[in-house]
Amino acid sequence: EVVDRIEAEAGVEVEVISGLREAELIFRAIRAGVLLEPAPALGCDLGGGSVEITVGDTAGLRVAASENLGVGTLTAAFVTTDPGDRAEQRRVREHLAAALGPVAAAVAPLAPRLVVGSSGTLQDIARMSAAAARRTLPRSLNQFTFSRADFAPVRDAVLAATAAERLRIDGLDARRVDLIPAGVLFLDVAMECFGFDEMTISEWALREGILL
Repeated sequence: EVVDRIEAEAGVEVEVISGLREAELIFRAIRAGVLLEPAPALGCDLGGGSVEITVGDTAGLRVAASENLGVGTLTAAFVTTDPGDRAEQRRVREHLAAALGPVAAAVAPLAPRLVVGSSGTLQDIARMSAAAARRTLPRSLNQFTFSRADFAPVRDAVLAATAAERLRIDGLDARRVDLIPAGVLFLDVAMECFGFDEMTISEWALREGILL
C-alpha cells in the first residue's frame, strides 16, 4: 500500500530491496569510504529495524547477512522500563547472542582483521566514547577508531541512566535517547560474539551505496 501510494502521488518508481541487497549496498559504500586495511574487514551497519553484517575486502564482498536486530526493533520488543532493569537487559543480551551466534560462526573462518561500523547509532557511540575518554574528535568521524576500553564506561553510563540523564551525555543525538540502550547492548554482545576490541567508523552507508 505504501509503495502504491508513493508511485501514484509522487510519480516515481519504487524498488523494494531485500536485507541481503541492503547489505551489499552498504558494503559498497564502506569499501569506497574507508581504507579496508588490514583485510578482510567485518562491516556492521546498525539501523533502526535491522543490522547488516558483511565481510569483504577491496576485491569484493565475501559474506553478507541481515538480521532483525535494529535498535528500534529491540527497543519495541524488550524495553519496558527506564532505565532497563537487569532482567530486561539480560533478555536483550540473550536474544542478541542467539541471533548473532550463527553469523559469527559463518564469519570466523574468514578471520576479519578490521571492524567497521556505520549508521547513526554507532556514530553516536563513537562520539560518546571519545568524549568519555577525553579524546578530541576530528571534524569527520570517517576512519575514527574507538576501543572497547573507550566504550565500556559509556555502556555502563547509558544502561544506568534514565532518558533525562542520557540527554546530558556528551556525543548523544537527542533523537536516539530512547534507542541508545539497545545500541550499547548490541555493540557489547557483538564484541563478544565476533571477538573484536576496536571499531572504525564509516560515515558512508546505505544512502551512499545506492548512489554508487
